[in-house]
Amino acid sequence: ATVIGLGVVVNIGLGIFNLLPIPPLDGSHLLFNLLPPKYSYKLMEYSNVIMIIMLVLLFTGVLGGIIGPAIEWGVGLVYGIYGIM
Repeated sequence: ATVIGLGVVVNIGLGIFNLLPIPPLDGSHLLFNLLPPKYSYKLMEYSNVIMIIMLVLLFTGVLGGIIGPAIEWGVGLVYGIYGIM
């Protein structure tokens, strides 16, 4: 049960992380479509710099503090739906 629970946490964490509106993550595609073309192209120009900043925030633990509550909420939701724990 512990391995399955860990798998749930990892998958929800990766899913929420992937929804961040930061290039090259999937959430950025939604952001690009919502922004006017002028701003969308400008954001694409800086996507490499944004990715480096995001990696620094991730490895310093700052990003984990930001998305951690969302991951906990998602895990609680899945556990509640399936009656786990």
